[in-house]
Amino acid sequence: MPLTFVTSTRGQPMLCLQGYVFRKDRQTNERTTWRCVEKTCKARIATEDDSHGEPPMHTHSPDPVDIKVRGVLSQLRESAAQRPSAKPTALVAEVVGKVESTATLGKLPKPDLLRRRVTHARRRAGPGLPTNPLRREDLIIPPFLKVTTKDVSFLYYDSGEGRSDRIIVFATLANLSLLKESNEWFLDGTFKD
Repeated sequence: MPLTFVTSTRGQPMLCLQGYVFRKDRQTNERTTWRCVEKTCKARIATEDDSHGEPPMHTHSPDPVDIKVRGVLSQLRESAAQRPSAKPTALVAEVVGKVESTATLGKLPKPDLLRRRVTHARRRAGPGLPTNPLRREDLIIPPFLKVTTKDVSFLYYDSGEGRSDRIIVFATLANLSLLKESNEWFLDGTFKD
């Protein structure tokens, strides 16, 4: 039977076995030792390749619902990192909506805490947003900032990366049709002589 893993909040693998969760304790070239996540439990197990040793005795009962909750939270963190422009509320609704077990739903954190976890996971995932460039020609716009949250094209015009006289226009076709119908326009920008 293959080993089952979930990811911790810090991005580390956790072994799930027979209703118990183990964190990585030590690792050599071929062998990994895991320790039960319950602080009062001293249970350990060793894994090698895709097999494990004799299941240890624990000082507490197994909690298969906890494993499912950890799996849902792990899925939420992965979705947050993969889709940095999606709204946290939408990601939470999408991931939690797939949960069928009422026991798992009951043990999940409240929605506002789940949204915070999305934000935290995005911060941990690394630089999702580009740093502020010193010059216009250094600006690199990542693909997820070229579309709206509804996947509508938002970068209408870009005269080209690497140009000192670069011009960038952000707008959707719906915005442009509104401008076309308006009698007055008000603009803002940085203009240098």
